[in-house]
Amino acid sequence: MKYTLAQIFGALGSVENGQDMINSLQNIIDASRQADKSGEILKKLGVNSVEELEKVVSTLDTFKKAGNDPTALTAQLTNQVKDLTAKYEQSEAKAKEEREKRIRRRMAEDVTEAGTI
Repeated sequence: MKYTLAQIFGALGSVENGQDMINSLQNIIDASRQADKSGEILKKLGVNSVEELEKVVSTLDTFKKAGNDPTALTAQLTNQVKDLTAKYEQSEAKAKEEREKRIRRRMAEDVTEAGTI
């Protein structure tokens, strides 16, 4: 037999400390409903966890710092990309230069070694 909440509450109300048990059970039910609502809110926001929500909040904070202006945010991000691109190109050029130096040094060593044989 399945019991309704009203039947369960009625039975609990007739036992010693029954009202305390009813209040505890009601608090558990309310907390569960609140947790379900939080999950629904996260789903509506398109996130699956609190960590993802924190990332969204961080992004919104960045947007606010840019004055809620998408153009300003775009300009800021564009500048950051340009800076990173320049640093990357410098790093690649330096690495290429180092490789070429190693190759030239090795070739010179090989020529010197071949001449001494």
